[in-house]
Amino acid sequence: TRYIMLALRTREAQDPRTIGQLFFLCCDELEDIRFAEAILLVLDCLKASLTEEPILSEEMVQSVLDRVFDNFPAFLKRAFHQPENQFPSGLSA
Repeated sequence: TRYIMLALRTREAQDPRTIGQLFFLCCDELEDIRFAEAILLVLDCLKASLTEEPILSEEMVQSVLDRVFDNFPAFLKRAFHQPENQFPSGLSA
């Protein structure tokens, strides 16, 4: 059995097909976030990027974000109106 364990260790170290386990180990380390939270984070980054440019005013940026929210499908709108969703940096549904 010692030989089998050493052979397995050698294969895991040298065989590139065993790197798939690395994917699962990394995924276990990452915290899961809900889809709605991910969308909000992306929109928050968009808002921050748009307000950095002196071309767009805060009102124009908010207007663009409001139009994006208005065009979301119904299932996303419902997800954003859940009480546990906190909108980052002044975003609102």
